[in-house]
Amino acid sequence: MSHLTCEKNDVEYDRWGRMKYHPEYHPNQKSPWTTTDQKYLIENYEKSGASEVSFALGRTIRTVMQRVYELRKKGLMPRKSTKAINKLGAI
Repeated sequence: MSHLTCEKNDVEYDRWGRMKYHPEYHPNQKSPWTTTDQKYLIENYEKSGASEVSFALGRTIRTVMQRVYELRKKGLMPRKSTKAINKLGAI
């Protein structure tokens, strides 16, 4: 039996459908961001998305999205690629 197994009722979601903090899924929440964590975030956020990166890093989606905002504001992470924006415009 996996230690990550929990009852469905134990997991709560916000009004946007994002999982709220849960200690079994977000063990790194509230701990400082390491250089390795930030590098992973920068390299994988665009291709994997906030949800997958949040589980990989053990943090909530909201925390991951906040860090992306901060890194982009500081110029340490590129904004959404123009390729992705152009694809949206073609729809």
